[in-house]
Amino acid sequence: MPSSYHIEPEWNFVFIRYQGAMHRDEITRQYHQLFEDPAYRPGMDILRDMREATLPEEYNYEYFKNISANRYDDIEKNHGECKIAWVVASGRDFALAHQMLLIHRFSRRRFDTKTFREIAAALEWLGLPVSALPKESV
Repeated sequence: MPSSYHIEPEWNFVFIRYQGAMHRDEITRQYHQLFEDPAYRPGMDILRDMREATLPEEYNYEYFKNISANRYDDIEKNHGECKIAWVVASGRDFALAHQMLLIHRFSRRRFDTKTFREIAAALEWLGLPVSALPKESV
């Protein structure tokens, strides 16, 4: 599986790393896995490190627009009020993540999202020190 996550309860934070070629449903599958983890609590902030991932070719504005309304309703209910930072490696991935986030801005969500190119900027936005990251990710 191209994603792995680490829950940091003392920081109320989840670190998720994606690596390699991603399937178009990987993010949805990963959300369901996370929500089933007994250590996860709604309202935890999330940092998604996608710098080592290859996003699916299907990802574009039309794809996000067509799936977002129905597919993410249950996911949004499980988030609670939180922040989600997306860290990507390229300008293309930044644009794709931004398109996805634009679609979600029109939903009923209770979380704030932002895309970054640098992990330090994402941590600052989340109000977290570098020490909040799992040791293997630093």
